[in-house]
This record gives sequence, structure tokens and C-alpha cells, in this order.
Amino acid sequence: MPLNLKIGIILGLLTASHVASANVWSPTASDVNFLAYGPFSSAFSGWTQTGTIGIFEDNVNVATSTPVAKFSNGATVTFTPNGSNWDIKLASMGADTLTETLAASNQFQLGWLSNGKWIPEAGNNSNPWTPNFWQLTFIDGSLASNNTETLYATNIKLPSQLVDSFPLTTVPLPAAAWSFMLGIMGLLAIGKRRQQ
Repeated sequence: MPLNLKIGIILGLLTASHVASANVWSPTASDVNFLAYGPFSSAFSGWTQTGTIGIFEDNVNVATSTPVAKFSNGATVTFTPNGSNWDIKLASMGADTLTETLAASNQFQLGWLSNGKWIPEAGNNSNPWTPNFWQLTFIDGSLASNNTETLYATNIKLPSQLVDSFPLTTVPLPAAAWSFMLGIMGLLAIGKRRQQ
């Protein structure tokens, strides 16, 4: 197996591991912008702005908690320190401005209101050219169709950058990932034997 292919496989594994990261966020600027889009419609309307998004404390279970603040479709959220807490001023699209408080830090989680229940973030992605622009995905597994919500966010930190200020727990790799890595290592060993 050529060295370039081996390096490509290793980089691919490292890239894939970045996508499955924690759901705790922190702002990189005083203003964070959000824009929510619901599922794609097969009618001529295309993408529809439908979502109600909640901002939750960083240490709660989104599915069983009440959000600190919520907005529909999109919002600009301003973070301001207030002693040991953080005030968040939320200016939602087409709604009044409101101010709420995050306790003890500016870190937060996001949830989507679907069928009267809060759904935690299912995944997120970004690219190297726009590191502070994220696409977050929410999936309501209890619905057969129209079960996803997409939220675009600017000026938030990578979850992996929060290690210094937030204790993250380790997440075990699923058995399929271990099997895949063992298979790759076996292929590398066979390739090395053939070269000798």
C-alpha cells in the first residue's frame, strides 16, 4: 500500500472524529448570529424557516430542561459579563428583544422544539476556511418525515476548544470504529510484509 494512501486513511479517520464532538458552545465574539431552517419541502417553496430554538445552560439535559431563552427562525444573541454570570440579550427576527442570564459561564447548549419537546443537537460541521461558521443539525427520531432542523451559527467556538474551561467526559468509540481501525492496521501489516 503506498505511503500516500496510508496518510490519507489516517487523515480521514482524524477528520471524521472531529465531526462527532460535544454539544457545548461558547461565543468567539460578543454577538452570535443564528438562522434556522426546517426540512426541505418538495413543493415550490423550497427551504422554509420554521424552527424554534432554545438556548440552555451548559450543564443540563436539553431533553428534560427548560431553555434560558428561545427564538424562532433566527436571532442575534449578545453576550455580556455580569459578575460571575453572563447576560444574553436576544434580538429575534420579528420579535421583541429580551435579556436573560446564563449562570456561571458563557457556555451554552442548543435545542430544537419539535412536537412540544426539546430535541438536543445531533451533529455539527464546519470547514477550515470559515472556522466560526457552523451548521448544526437536530433530528427528531419520533417523526417519520419532516424530522430535521438545520441551524446556522456564526461566532461560536469549536466544542474541542472548550477543554480548558469545561470538563468534558470521554466518549467511548463504538465497536464498529474499533473493528475498522483493526482492519486498517491489518491491511497496513500485510502491505509491509509484501514490501519485504
